[in-house]
Amino acid sequence: METLGRMNNRLSSPLTKPDRRHLTRVLGACLPVAVAAVVAGCGGSSAVSSNAASSASAGGASTSSVLVSEMLEGFFAASGAQLVDGNQFATFENVAESAAEDRCMRARGWKVAMPDTTRANIDAESHSFEDNPIWPNLGWIRAHGMFVAPGGGGSQVGLAINATSRAERADYGRCIASSEAPMQPFVNTIRPLTDIWVNTVLQLQQSPSLAGDKAQASSCLTQNGVSTRGARSLNSFLSYWVQSAISAQPRGAERIAFEHRWVKIFVRCATPLITAEQDLEEKSRKAFMQGHYQQLTAAGNEVVRGLAKLERISGVSTSVVVRKS
Repeated sequence: METLGRMNNRLSSPLTKPDRRHLTRVLGACLPVAVAAVVAGCGGSSAVSSNAASSASAGGASTSSVLVSEMLEGFFAASGAQLVDGNQFATFENVAESAAEDRCMRARGWKVAMPDTTRANIDAESHSFEDNPIWPNLGWIRAHGMFVAPGGGGSQVGLAINATSRAERADYGRCIASSEAPMQPFVNTIRPLTDIWVNTVLQLQQSPSLAGDKAQASSCLTQNGVSTRGARSLNSFLSYWVQSAISAQPRGAERIAFEHRWVKIFVRCATPLITAEQDLEEKSRKAFMQGHYQQLTAAGNEVVRGLAKLERISGVSTSVVVRKS
């Protein structure tokens, strides 16, 4: 599981090389149900979906329109469930760019290991953020009695290259650049919008209307053995439970029981607060999507074009990550 500190750092840090490839994670992995449905619900049209579908058909990538919706969920979610759904887009981009790098390096004569492009590996990667500190996936956590899926976030997609020569390092840099090029127009369009959305959510979570729910959650946590510092916020608790697990070092069945105990406490104490936060964020998200409709349409079209190019240079089909109905 990725440490919460690293997640939080990524919220404010610029996009850097490996972070740029994991766009959803960079934003703390910040992020709707399908934007077409959201915007339509606000009185807009479903142009994002229809444009994406027609472009996908023309480009030979029949599943791209689905990933457009996944992308928008991943970057502009109002709940943990939406964030995890949206991770399908990030995992495809990650795997496809890694595969493209692999092909590029092999074409230049270097021996590299192909990343795991199976659905099982990608599904595991998509569950890396059940315990995201801004959007915890409460329903999943409650249902599974865990904060993160077993193995979630542990699948090693991407080139694990240990360049031994200047020539190899130079080729790797060229291959990285060529694998990232298809999605760069999308990155340039979406980044300003995600900055606005993350700041909006963080402000909403400081709303005075949540003060009572926050106080209740904090009191409940301390009554169940959490330190005062660990009970200050949901983020503080998630950090607290991770450190508790590190200190206790439970093994096997004890490890599972240890996590189950903390999950029950978290669900009991945090549910009212998380529900109230999501209600505020959902209302704000609809207005946000409506207000930035043209920019989101442009981003969706750039995704379709970028994914079609990624499929060609990587050999990885978007069908490996399209959400199962």
